[in-house]
Amino acid sequence: VEAAFDKAAVDELQSRPGSPLQGGGNVPLAVLAECAILATRTKAFEAFLIREFKPEANGQPCIVSLDKAQNVLRYQVLAAALQGRFQSLGTMFSLFQEHKKALSVEDFQVSQTSLEQVFNKFATSQASQS
Repeated sequence: VEAAFDKAAVDELQSRPGSPLQGGGNVPLAVLAECAILATRTKAFEAFLIREFKPEANGQPCIVSLDKAQNVLRYQVLAAALQGRFQSLGTMFSLFQEHKKALSVEDFQVSQTSLEQVFNKFATSQASQS
């Protein structure tokens, strides 16, 4: 595996919850191929996010990966990127809908941060300060 992929890609795949590469034993070739495809698609999707949002953020960080588990990815688009053409969720939704097939995205959701998420983030920051 490590000869076919860079070490960072292998480490990321091994660290994902539920990854078949965590066991350390033999991995069927079909599973390994699926993991390789997933890693390639994830990298392409992240490059797309950066390419689309970074210009709006004037070079500042524009996305944060929240969760990567098997074939489900969650990202937060930072406030700096929500300017210019991405001021509305509809514009962002249209962007993903337009590129869905090219990015091999089966399903996606675009939503604002919920009050619960704001509270949980605040509670976490308060707990880490004490």
